[in-house]
Amino acid sequence: MSVSINSINLKDEVAINYREVLLNEAPIVRSININQINGSFVATEPLSEGGKIVIYPQSPNNPKYNINAYSQLTGYGKLSVPTDARFNYINGTIWVSDTGNSKVIRINISDYSVSKIIKDIVLPHSVIPDINSGGVFIKAFSDINTGILYYYDKNGYLIESLDYPCDLGRLSTAVEESESFVNDLPLSSSMSYDHVRSRLWFVSGTYVYMLDVKNKQVVENDLSTNYIDTRSVDVEFSSGNAFVVAKDSSNKWNVVQIFRDNNLVFCNSYIFD
Repeated sequence: MSVSINSINLKDEVAINYREVLLNEAPIVRSININQINGSFVATEPLSEGGKIVIYPQSPNNPKYNINAYSQLTGYGKLSVPTDARFNYINGTIWVSDTGNSKVIRINISDYSVSKIIKDIVLPHSVIPDINSGGVFIKAFSDINTGILYYYDKNGYLIESLDYPCDLGRLSTAVEESESFVNDLPLSSSMSYDHVRSRLWFVSGTYVYMLDVKNKQVVENDLSTNYIDTRSVDVEFSSGNAFVVAKDSSNKWNVVQIFRDNNLVFCNSYIFD
């Protein structure tokens, strides 16, 4: 369960207290994403009231601003176990992986109505807007042993799809409203987009994948020589290098830095418990 949402000033290595959110009912918060325009942020709570997204203002503790939760949306209906939500701050929308409904939806920030519905997606658990084109990347499953990556354009038409090995660790792809089900899904942070170079990174098992959108090329990097599992990936926009959280053979988690072409591991650092 989650008890708070905290913001950290990485430059000064201090917590930003006025942005701290105390979660009285201790829900599971599955994902958090920040609107780069105004500092507001969206969180997903997949098991609260059947599933909801919560929009926090830049200063959530300031009584002048409202915290708004949405479990039902105009032009759509009720959310079910939403596991990820991310802003496209360029065009004022939010993409949501509505896992329980097997859909990915686009919401207008102006009135929180749904403007696009992508149907028949099995266990969508990570969504990333392509802020360059207005499209969206969706990470999901095709069966219990196979992950699938979709790339849709801004109008909701499928551009590309890619299968890759991914063990769900469950007997079926049926959705359950339970903590164990949510925890078995890959993290929303298992995918990251470098919009500067149009490169999508994602991880599964011991593999790190980099999809070069412009060149339509996929580069695989198997870390199994030194690591037994991966959890998440993020990109440093200035260099294009990726940072992957990976578990070594002694079950310790590491942050592994990988060159932007996904062909060289620079260094690693232990994550202390």
